[in-house]
Amino acid sequence: MKNLLLFLLIGCFHAVHSYFDTATRAGDFLSTCSELNSSDTQFTCSGTICSKDISLKLDVSSLQELSCENIEDCYPSNSNMICHRDRCTCPPFTAFNISTCRCEITELCVGNDDFPCHSHNLRQSL
Repeated sequence: MKNLLLFLLIGCFHAVHSYFDTATRAGDFLSTCSELNSSDTQFTCSGTICSKDISLKLDVSSLQELSCENIEDCYPSNSNMICHRDRCTCPPFTAFNISTCRCEITELCVGNDDFPCHSHNLRQSL
């Protein structure tokens, strides 16, 4: 019985530990984003990875894994993000702009624009 209880406790610890390993801290993400934008050297993106050099890389897909317990965890004054269902996310009708490291207002993409419309869910950043 003691072995079973110990096994269950270890299993619970690993489940909680692996959650925090996969969840990304918003402060870490935003700090790296700011570093990418901090100097005159432009960053480049390939797929979901944006980088400035070998040592500075940001996986933009980790934006979907920013964990929070309350709104302060999302640094709303810097990022405009909100805490929703334990994740930092942009409010409705906004999108995260990797160049400014903030959620910004979006507008609908229309097919007859003179410029290509790079969008997500038919919405583009202004």
